[in-house]
Formats: sequence, structure tokens, C-alpha cells
Amino acid sequence: MSQFLNVSEAPRFDEAITKIVYHTYSPFVETYNPNDTIRICIHGENSALLPSQSFIYIEGTLRNEQGVPDPDVFLSNNCVAFMFYEIRYELNGVDIDYSRNVGITTSIKNYISLTPNESLSNINAGWSLKNNMTLNVFNGHFNFCVPLHMLLGFAEDYQKR
Repeated sequence: MSQFLNVSEAPRFDEAITKIVYHTYSPFVETYNPNDTIRICIHGENSALLPSQSFIYIEGTLRNEQGVPDPDVFLSNNCVAFMFYEIRYELNGVDIDYSRNVGITTSIKNYISLTPNESLSNINAGWSLKNNMTLNVFNGHFNFCVPLHMLLGFAEDYQKR
């Protein structure tokens, strides 16, 4: 009898991972200027991180020239990725994945790889194919939760911890 398919054997369950806990990590700086480098360092020696389930949360306010939040602003598709010139994922100082012109590269990647249902479910990530009016700003404020696999290919491919 095959060692892989033995119907008379009692089932075995792998319960090595019992729960998923989301941790919040913030960058070192609190205010941002154009061309600033934003670093988020994660020091979790006892954590098993799962990049395929990680995400980046971004919130902000759009203001007009007078400094007042502008409620008449609408954001375009993949607006979060266009906020960055480059993104890199490093592990112990070694580049695991790196992308320049993040908005352009992720737009091409997501148009090709996302299914229609995934595209519809990623409106909160700043991704809207049909109608960009859904990405409007509420009283000048916005917030987006972008899965890491939408920005970097390795997070989509690497499903292990």
C-alpha cells in the first residue's frame, strides 16, 4: 500500500500554527518631506513573519494651497504605489525584492496577475479598474491598506513563513 494514500490510517493534523497575530510597526520619523527615505525596521527574533499576508497601511490628508483639506479631490487607480519612487524588502541587509518606479511596475503587474474578483476586492488598497470615483477622499482624508503582494512579487510567490 502507498505511504502517501493510506485510507485505513487515522488522519494527522498539523497544528504547528495556532493563530495569526498582526503587529504594527511604524517608521522612525513622524513627518515626511519630498524625497525622504521611510524605513520600517522589524526586530522580531521570536516571530515567524508571513510576507504574503503582510500589508502597508497609509493614511493622510490632501490639502490645497491654503492648507485646508480639499473634499473635491479624487485619487487615481493604484494611487498608493505612485506615492513612492522605489520600494525594497531587505532581510539582514540583503535585498530580497526591489522595485523602482513603483506605480508603473505595480500597475503592469496587477493588471496582468489580479483576477477580476481580486481587483474588485482591492478598492481599499487603492486599486479600482472601473470607476476611480470609489477612491475619493472623505473631507480631504484618505486611508489605504495595501497588501504587500500587490507591491512586491516575492510576497505573492513565497507562501512560507
